[in-house]
Amino acid sequence: MEFDNSSKAVIDIGSQNIVCLLGRRVNGGVQVLGHSRVPSQGVEAGTIVNMKHLKEAVATAIHNVEKMADCEIKEVMVNLSCGRPYSRLVTENYEFKNLTIVDEDLKQGIKRVRKIHNKGDYVIRAIPIDYNLDGVRVKTPVGMSGTQLRVTYHLVSVNLGAWQNLKRALNECGLEVIAYVPTPLAAALGVLIDEEFVTGITVIDLGAETTSLGIFDNGQLVHSEQIQNGNSVVTRTIAQGFMTPMFDAERIKIFYGAAVVDGAVTDGDDPTIDVPIIHESYPTKVAVLKQSVLHQVVTVPLTEILQEMHRRLQRPEFSRYRHHRIILTGGGSLMAGITQLVQEIFGQEALIRTKVNLHRPPAELNRGNSAVVAGLLIQFIRTPHLSAGRKAFMDLIRDLKIRRPTIKSKKLLTPQPATNR
Repeated sequence: MEFDNSSKAVIDIGSQNIVCLLGRRVNGGVQVLGHSRVPSQGVEAGTIVNMKHLKEAVATAIHNVEKMADCEIKEVMVNLSCGRPYSRLVTENYEFKNLTIVDEDLKQGIKRVRKIHNKGDYVIRAIPIDYNLDGVRVKTPVGMSGTQLRVTYHLVSVNLGAWQNLKRALNECGLEVIAYVPTPLAAALGVLIDEEFVTGITVIDLGAETTSLGIFDNGQLVHSEQIQNGNSVVTRTIAQGFMTPMFDAERIKIFYGAAVVDGAVTDGDDPTIDVPIIHESYPTKVAVLKQSVLHQVVTVPLTEILQEMHRRLQRPEFSRYRHHRIILTGGGSLMAGITQLVQEIFGQEALIRTKVNLHRPPAELNRGNSAVVAGLLIQFIRTPHLSAGRKAFMDLIRDLKIRRPTIKSKKLLTPQPATNR
């Protein structure tokens, strides 16, 4: 079967797993044609540490999907969690001289603001979140006339070297990257309903070695954060605290772990757990651990991660979003008691979303850790297709800093000095 334009492939490169999906648009939404989940290699805490191992893992995931769907994958959309992604707001002013503003003007503005701020880091997204035309705030200036347009952009940037390494690894696997999507945006697209984007929502993706947060308001991603720490720190804490192998620590975390707010387990209802100990007689030598002790051990690192995320959101500009409901995704959201812990720290309602917005997805994609890859597929299929050839040409222009000829147009946006906010 040939890879037709209606079929899209995406890759979620995590620190624990690499997931590849192939799908297409159907009447019921987005249908999965092939899927593969393989152990991640060469990535730690969202950072590429071994290019060879990463390429081998990506190639395996792609090959599995190609074999399942009987096709060849050449283009992909990818989430971007490497390179320490960060958010900032910038404001640009444009002059129009009372000419009518068209959609192409806004697109040119996005291209220009990305070029202006692509210094040292790579801007993966420039999202217009506020328009002000001649002193009046408008939802969209398209079709209006005016003299001064002020646009506030939400920029999501990553370390340039990290982005180049990821791009190179995928290119050497024979893949052309169509676009990079911030992890919080992908997670939100994977599980939220359209109304939640408009009314306002906060999404926290509890990954294995990174924790990402996205704030959505009025249909836009207005802020994102990422911490280079995730729920695998719980596994390491159990392993180190009780001298048990990582495999056993992960098993104990999954089957017996829970986050507690006020020590709900009492001495009268406190079962014990056998913990295999690293010893010459392993696995026969075990330690007996009370479940209440395990819960406290699990809660401490999770609390530290969530408190750090909460601390970052205490700046005055985020006060208007503190009433938002919090949606939890990712493998860490499956931990018992996690919603109560989040509500205790953030003071906001928290819910877990495991069901993804795909048409009759495979059962394994509805287990809570597939929001990001599902959202990537939805985003790719909703986005007008950009051919690999044109994408390569655009990358060449950007990477070599080639200046394109100036388009002589009276309506071309003229940027004024930028201000950061």
